[in-house]
Amino acid sequence: MVELFYFWFKNNKQMLKQKGIETDLLLVPTLTDNPATFADHITETKMGRVSIWDSGSLNLEVLDQSTGKTVYFKDIEILDKNPNMEQLLSEYFEALLR
Repeated sequence: MVELFYFWFKNNKQMLKQKGIETDLLLVPTLTDNPATFADHITETKMGRVSIWDSGSLNLEVLDQSTGKTVYFKDIEILDKNPNMEQLLSEYFEALLR
């Protein structure tokens, strides 16, 4: 699961940039019992983080840069081994661009 997300963000970095979403940091998968990877995103007014663990736990969070308040937060347990990435992340990206 971690590799799937890692490569999706790596391969879609330019597409996100064209929409106004900068991928600020992308950490490579870690070598633990439950590896995780993280992608940080920045827009003109928001910043967000996607955290995914190999177990299928997905954490999405968006903060307003001017107030530091959370404007979007969602935890998801992914059961599908080949999830639709755009569908899973669509609300997150919409929150970043609001």
